[in-house]
Amino acid sequence: EYGMAAEPSAFGTKIVFHADSPPSIEPIIDDLAFWETKIAPANPHADGLMPLVLRLYASAEERLQAEGLGIRMVCARGPLAVASWLAGISPLMMDIAMEPERVNKILTAVTETIIRWLHAQLETLRNPEGMMILDDLVGMVSARQYEEHVQPHLRRIFDEFEGLIRIYHNDTPCKHLLNSLPDAHFDVFN
Repeated sequence: EYGMAAEPSAFGTKIVFHADSPPSIEPIIDDLAFWETKIAPANPHADGLMPLVLRLYASAEERLQAEGLGIRMVCARGPLAVASWLAGISPLMMDIAMEPERVNKILTAVTETIIRWLHAQLETLRNPEGMMILDDLVGMVSARQYEEHVQPHLRRIFDEFEGLIRIYHNDTPCKHLLNSLPDAHFDVFN
């Protein structure tokens, strides 16, 4: 189970595999000022665990097609989730409040990576029907912070995949965002 490790691994985070649980993801540099100047969109065909995951998808798709089945959905972690693994949740939340332009630069590179990553996954499938973004951290920001600094990135991702079933997953209590969430242009809220 490599779970949530694919996207952050492309930026060089530390991935620690365990015998009895999914891998943990640990930031290497907890200063977002570093990431602001160094981050660039990742290449899903070359960076981190992404190429391995693509190969596993292709192999699984081939085996499933032989049985008349297939993979119908691709997934990616959302911009805040991925950014939180670069420096940690606390530095990210502090900088959203105190250095929002820095965070927006980071989220822009992360968002482009997510879009590339989803396209690369879709290219390995024969009959994709949907895509899902998982980002629980969205529930940790205020409605104003969400609308100004997060929603534009989510909307950019979901708008890129119009024509597919677009699902947004969030496990964090986010009742304060229910009026704003539909403006991100997804079809299903999970």
